[in-house]
Amino acid sequence: MSENLSANTLFHFTPTLTNLKNMMSKGIKIGYSVESYEALLNGGEEIGIPMICFCDIPLSRVKEHVSKYGGYAIGLTKEWGIQNKLTPVIYTHKNSPATELLNEVSSNIDSFINIHDKYKPIRSGNIVRSGIDLLFDKYNKLSDLEYDHKKEINNLIEELKSKISTIFKYVKPYKGKCFRNGEYLPDEVEFYNEKEWRFVPTNKQLEDVGLKDIYGLLYLNNEPDSVKIKRAINIRTGKLRLIFKPFDVRFIIVNKEDEIPSLIEYIDTIAFDKTSNKAIQILKTKIISLKQIIEDL
Repeated sequence: MSENLSANTLFHFTPTLTNLKNMMSKGIKIGYSVESYEALLNGGEEIGIPMICFCDIPLSRVKEHVSKYGGYAIGLTKEWGIQNKLTPVIYTHKNSPATELLNEVSSNIDSFINIHDKYKPIRSGNIVRSGIDLLFDKYNKLSDLEYDHKKEINNLIEELKSKISTIFKYVKPYKGKCFRNGEYLPDEVEFYNEKEWRFVPTNKQLEDVGLKDIYGLLYLNNEPDSVKIKRAINIRTGKLRLIFKPFDVRFIIVNKEDEIPSLIEYIDTIAFDKTSNKAIQILKTKIISLKQIIEDL
């Protein structure tokens, strides 16, 4: 029988038992994760992306993963993930045509200003000026009579920026620098092995917690207080959570076996909405220790 290369479970790892308990009772909170695009973008941008990340790997391959992301995890069904719009990330590298396109789009966003001018004639007085005639018009010199047209272009640019930012949220380097606990790990990480899925909130959801006009992206380049900035913003994004039910859970991972009894007791205190006692009892049987996984799988 061949070894499975992916799991039927999406795992979200965390470094502490307290975090795990909070996820069980309140849902998984969204936070800005610092992602280095040095391996992809010409400018080497460091960007904070609001997300919850999951990995699609079999339990037998979690040893390396927990060394970076923590020895506690909740494992949820893929059906739950798909229903909640979790999406596999797109892995790419410096020499990929996809990366070239990302660089071109990110560095030339303002070139979209002339799109409407090139292809739609504008009436000025009794003369219709063709799109070709307007090719070299300067955007900031549009006349007052063309104000509505200028506004239309502005709206188009804003819409394009929003859509492009959404693409960036689901792109990851095949290999690169990994930011953990306020600093980068000393060695590069081959992210492709993590088989990451992401949940990313919509811009509307971010606006609902007071984050506007950033398209969900937080640019941290050359910011000496970037960690503090991210921490402050995460207070707001923490209000956004992914909720799951006991029957959505396939595994609960704790670091040590002697932590299992206390977690079972904690589960009894959680007020799961409209959940039968039988489902809660079954949930308790899904707890497994990291030690068991490493030794037996």
